[in-house]
Amino acid sequence: MAKNFIWGPDRRLPRIEEHTKRKLDVLKSYLDVYFDTVVRNPAQDRLNITLVDGFSGGGAYADGAETRAGSPLVLLNAVEEAAVRLNEGREKPLEIKARFIFVDDGDYPEFCAPAW
Repeated sequence: MAKNFIWGPDRRLPRIEEHTKRKLDVLKSYLDVYFDTVVRNPAQDRLNITLVDGFSGGGAYADGAETRAGSPLVLLNAVEEAAVRLNEGREKPLEIKARFIFVDDGDYPEFCAPAW
């Protein structure tokens, strides 16, 4: 693993790089379109989905003085936001049953990010 992508026990976040920002923006945009596409039928009341993040890292990055969500938090937030967005104006509520699998070669007992 590159030295700039190390999440340590001191909870210091690695600095986000430009290509990672773009990757996370693409991931978020893709998930928004995906959920809007697969849940077009208003009679659908459940979506089962498994999301696998093969290089999940510690969950967050330092972006100057700000904290930026990493891919695990982008996935979690996208599901939560989709559930709210897709239930607006529905008579029959939609439940998103999401299973998350986060894989990384690091040993992170918990995500390094603060509560979002």
